[in-house]
Amino acid sequence: MSVVYYDSVIERDVVFVKGSAESVLAICEYGYEGHELSEERRNEIMRLMGDFASEGLVSLVHSALMQRVLAFAQKTFKMEGQYGIQQWYSREEVESKMTFLGLIGIFDGLRPEAIPSVQQCQRAGIVLHMLTGDHVTTATAIAKEAGIIPLNEDVTGTVMMGEQFDRMSSAELDEIPTLPAVIARCSPQTKVRMIEALQRRKRLTAMIGDGVNDSLSVKKADVGIAMGGKGSDVTRQAAEIVLEDDNFSTIVAAIMEGRHIFENQIKLILYLMSSNCAEVIVMVAGLAFRDNSGRSVYPLSPVQILWENLITCAFPAFG
Repeated sequence: MSVVYYDSVIERDVVFVKGSAESVLAICEYGYEGHELSEERRNEIMRLMGDFASEGLVSLVHSALMQRVLAFAQKTFKMEGQYGIQQWYSREEVESKMTFLGLIGIFDGLRPEAIPSVQQCQRAGIVLHMLTGDHVTTATAIAKEAGIIPLNEDVTGTVMMGEQFDRMSSAELDEIPTLPAVIARCSPQTKVRMIEALQRRKRLTAMIGDGVNDSLSVKKADVGIAMGGKGSDVTRQAAEIVLEDDNFSTIVAAIMEGRHIFENQIKLILYLMSSNCAEVIVMVAGLAFRDNSGRSVYPLSPVQILWENLITCAFPAFG
């Protein structure tokens, strides 16, 4: 993400950029010391970024907080036009020849209820897929901490980069026995392709998102869920359900309640079908017999049928 500010002191426009280390380094030419970024220096920065991201693995043992890494850069423009009026620049002009400032690690811990909620989903037969813009090391650590992937399992095929997923055709995705549980550094289109791949496998899909880039996938999913607290307006409008407390455990509780209601409806239908079918069989069987006057025999009178429907069926159905 890039933002442009006007500095009235130096009378210039200043651009600040934040994002993944790979993306930011690609548009940087200078270091904060003022020297050009050498290949050795770039490799050192990427190594540091990997060290920061991999510190999330420590949380698997020490229950520490997870860490996400962002890179920062800036650039100064010579102002054009009248004083106080910013000049419009193209994206290519802004995001080029920038000065690398540094890395920052953000600790973002899992909520205490997240792990039990994931376990409940797995016991209920719900398959979870995590699609994130985080670094692959951080994403893997979070997925292992949450229980989305087993702690000591080989992540080959289970964790995939967004670029690798996007390069695969729809036919290739359909040939994979199991779609990856974690996709790191993914784009909005990656999320849409994942939902389409699941739908081609006849899966009922639910997508949870909060940012503007999640609106397409939330709209594409069978059930779109948006965060009500930190979610964007676009995503909330595209979703069928808005989660007011931004808590994953609320979704699990809603699924449990929904399944409970569905099971009660099945029980009600089975009860009414069994009682009514028995009533119909008795009535039809009576038509095979005739009384002395030659009329068909009706085992139940209309009053008796109403009595059975109102008394013997109504109160159990309410239950």
